[in-house]
Amino acid sequence: MKLQDFRRRLAGLKDLDDNTRTQWTYIAEAAFEYFITLTVGGTFLTLLIKQMGVSDALTGIISSMTTLALAMQLFSASFIRRRRSIRSSVLFMQTAQQLLYCILFMLPFLPLPAAVKPILFTVLLLLASTLSNIITPVKFNWLNSFVPEDKRGVFTAHKEMVSLFTGLIYNFVMSRVVDHFAENGHPDIGLKLCALVIFIFMVFHVVSLLIARDAPKVMEDIRQSPPLLPAIRENFSNPTFFKVLVFALGWNIFCCLFSSYQTVFLLQDVGASTTYIAVTGIVGSLIRIVVSPAMGRYSDKHGFARACRLGLTFAAVAYGMLAFQGPANGKVLYMLYQIIMAFGMATVSGGMLNILFEYVEARDRVGAMSIYCSLAGFGGFCGTLAGGAILDAIQKAGNRFLGMSVYAQQVLAAIGCIGLIATILYGKYVLEKAPRIGRPVHKD
Repeated sequence: MKLQDFRRRLAGLKDLDDNTRTQWTYIAEAAFEYFITLTVGGTFLTLLIKQMGVSDALTGIISSMTTLALAMQLFSASFIRRRRSIRSSVLFMQTAQQLLYCILFMLPFLPLPAAVKPILFTVLLLLASTLSNIITPVKFNWLNSFVPEDKRGVFTAHKEMVSLFTGLIYNFVMSRVVDHFAENGHPDIGLKLCALVIFIFMVFHVVSLLIARDAPKVMEDIRQSPPLLPAIRENFSNPTFFKVLVFALGWNIFCCLFSSYQTVFLLQDVGASTTYIAVTGIVGSLIRIVVSPAMGRYSDKHGFARACRLGLTFAAVAYGMLAFQGPANGKVLYMLYQIIMAFGMATVSGGMLNILFEYVEARDRVGAMSIYCSLAGFGGFCGTLAGGAILDAIQKAGNRFLGMSVYAQQVLAAIGCIGLIATILYGKYVLEKAPRIGRPVHKD
């Protein structure tokens, strides 16, 4: 592209309406952040931890440390109300977080004692996740405030479509690259390349946030919101907020109880490669891209609570199916699992946060979201710990449970399925009976 053409495109972006420009940069920001998330989560993070010789149960627990760090969102409003600008605060915190992720992928290859690496890895992972989670409720409220309430479901669907489509291409390419180096006896090169890629996308992420418009009205709402302890008392005295919280806890607990250990099972017991896992993820993502607009319209019409209940129904079916997964049929069932979960995650992924916008007043949203995400994250971490204890006990018993020969992940999938069914019933007969509210997009 010629320099003059590039300048004209930048000028065209500058001439867009402020809300429209920020919506477009919101989509770009989400995509760049998603690429980084794909690199530091799931298969790549599991391989990185296994490179340090960590056990299966401890691998799942370390992988879930990012969920535990969600508790730091409690301090989000307290942190941001002392700052002058939302945008500059988000830039600083997320850039520092992403630099720490770069260091994580170099850590296993540093000349340190083997016993020290997992400890230092966990500390840095918690620090990076802490920085991210302190600022997450603020960023979500900031960028989401430029999206009209009655179009939020469709916008979220389109935003996720862009992230998913570009993310599946990225994930496939990175998986092939990491597999290539691992198959040729150089796994360290693939993981070091991950560090470089994170740095590159960090730069793009910074640019997208710089283009987005700041939101003084959102900052004013945050400054007028009550301090931490009064906010906790106020939100817990609100029965509607409590119902939303219980619904989110059900999803996080039973999702983390099972999903934290699925990748380890696929790699070690089923014999799947990172490329195969990436291919199944691509299939699931393509389906999710296709169904997301319809799910977004469904959310706008019926509300995010009902839409998330529908998504959890798909998830319960997928979990129940994996209760019968073993080495012989593991690859086939995991592909079916990805297909079914695509329908579920098309609503659950963005819907669980958007539920708060239906039930919480504008000035209370950052505080409510901080409490909501923190406790939901703590519930997810407790689910991971429970799953790790169950997995460890079954493996020590020679893969036997209640007198039956099973794999531990089969038991975890069955428990997850039962828990999700209970959450679905709670959503239908309790949460959806509560009145909904709404607020228009700000105009300042």
